[in-house]
Amino acid sequence: MGYREHPFDKWTAPLIVTWTLFFVSGLFPGVTFDALREAGWVTTQRAMVNSPHLVTGAYAFYLAHFALRRAQEGGAPRWAARLTGFYVFVLGLIAFFELPFRLVIFAPSLLRAGDGYILLMVGVVKLIAWLVLYGMVLRYYAMGNTRVFAELAPQRPITADRGSKPKQDVEETAFGEDAAGR
Repeated sequence: MGYREHPFDKWTAPLIVTWTLFFVSGLFPGVTFDALREAGWVTTQRAMVNSPHLVTGAYAFYLAHFALRRAQEGGAPRWAARLTGFYVFVLGLIAFFELPFRLVIFAPSLLRAGDGYILLMVGVVKLIAWLVLYGMVLRYYAMGNTRVFAELAPQRPITADRGSKPKQDVEETAFGEDAAGR
């Protein structure tokens, strides 16, 4: 694993606080969207976009770009870094979509039994995706694991040729490349 020699420096704590604010505001994109609109003195009638999905998409895209760059820095090949970015983008869309938690908490008593529990499970999946992404960022900064995003990608490229036998005489690295870099 790639760990930094000194994981804590003068920037570690401020970065963790900034990422925590990013993730908490992403957990409630509706509140974040309304707060940003109020801070900019934009009325609902004059707003170009009136949807918290803008916050969801922007946060997911930013986090995916961050993961792509960190995967490249961690030594992942280009295809693996792009796949990591895609994985993080999808997880970000799940983790940052608007879901009123009051509705999730009271849904089993308000809705029919099956619908309420389905909505409750959607809320649990959202929280799990949020915790996975937040844990990855904390592993990167707090623990100094520089390969956390590079290890998210699969070990080998997915190929269409499933019938071929693997070469036995070529020693492969962790990302499916042989010692010569092929």
